[in-house]
Amino acid sequence: MQSPSVKVALAQMNVVVGDLQGNADRIIAQARAAHAAGVDLLVTPELALCGYPPEDLLLRPAFLAACDAQLRRIAAELAGLAGLQVVVGHPRARDDGPRPQVRGRGPSHGPYGGGGSAPDQRRRGVAEDAADVGEELRAELAVDDAV
Repeated sequence: MQSPSVKVALAQMNVVVGDLQGNADRIIAQARAAHAAGVDLLVTPELALCGYPPEDLLLRPAFLAACDAQLRRIAAELAGLAGLQVVVGHPRARDDGPRPQVRGRGPSHGPYGGGGSAPDQRRRGVAEDAADVGEELRAELAVDDAV
């Protein structure tokens, strides 16, 4: 008996740091094209929603709130694409939970935590059947990824 296959696509796009609406539009366009091609899972680049590297934009609560709003817009726009799951790279404000682990060595980056892991944990938003948004937090950040 043959196992069912899963068609996976990797989104290649030129995102612009800070252009949340434009980046969201690019993700939506890629998702629609992937759905039309029969893709089951579309994976976007790290921090595709906000652009990379966002650097001190991550220190602005309004920026993080705008990222969350655009992620919700992406999920709403893709709600009709049954069978497609989309993984969207985006930042999220860190709650009071445990601090992420940091590989390597580096200076402390202020009151947000040592080793440059602050003030956010990077996450991947997953729109399952493009209707719901779940999340998976990265538990380990390289020093290069830190603010």
